[in-house]
Amino acid sequence: MKRTLLQKKSLLDYVGKSLEKFGKRLGSDDRMAIEGHLASVRELENQLVVPAGGGNSKCGGDALTMINLDDGQQFPNILQAHYTLIVAALKCGITQVATLQVGDATGKNVNFAFVPGVPAKGTGYKTPFRNWHDLGHNPVLDGVNHKMIVDKWWMDRFADLIGKLKDTPDPSGGTLLSKSVVLWGNHMQEGANHASHKVPWMLAGQAGGYFKTGQCLAGDGKPTNQVMIDICAAKGVPSMAFGGQTMAGLKA
Repeated sequence: MKRTLLQKKSLLDYVGKSLEKFGKRLGSDDRMAIEGHLASVRELENQLVVPAGGGNSKCGGDALTMINLDDGQQFPNILQAHYTLIVAALKCGITQVATLQVGDATGKNVNFAFVPGVPAKGTGYKTPFRNWHDLGHNPVLDGVNHKMIVDKWWMDRFADLIGKLKDTPDPSGGTLLSKSVVLWGNHMQEGANHASHKVPWMLAGQAGGYFKTGQCLAGDGKPTNQVMIDICAAKGVPSMAFGGQTMAGLKA
């Protein structure tokens, strides 16, 4: 862990020096933007400092077991390990924001043979495997809609994350779920059409009472940055720099 932290700090230090050098070549307005970015890099460096004892007394939890990252069947365990790290980081106050990308841009890097009822071999679309790309363009194989099976599997994993947050007390009271908001989304409407007009996004958690839950809002034609502005507002972060407005109906 210490070696990894040193590598990250070294990379950030290199980025910081490059920004300082680049900033000297710019005008005053552009230099201010670079200085702001440099300040965020320095803030990241400070977050990488590990407290004495590793903060175990504050975070708690059992050590994770080793996972063979080359074994495609281990994907569910890798995902759960990410969940555990995210929840621990939020609980310990190491960060207030965590992101997790569960696949590559093309949808080819995860073979869903580990999901019960899904074969390892697909229709042969782009690759031999039954991955997201194959499912998106050819959901039915041998009379079975494997995409529906995989979609349900992922909704169960969404529920896993919500459950972990719900079961974890927040230091300031309530639970991590009640004080947080989880945005679960896709970058396109449907894998087969690559459209972006009806991108499916789901929010979980009230963010301390900001969000109204238990509803479905039509988002067709509305820019997704409205949801992002709501999330910023829920956490007390000024969001006018993003432009636009909040999404009507999200706020409680």
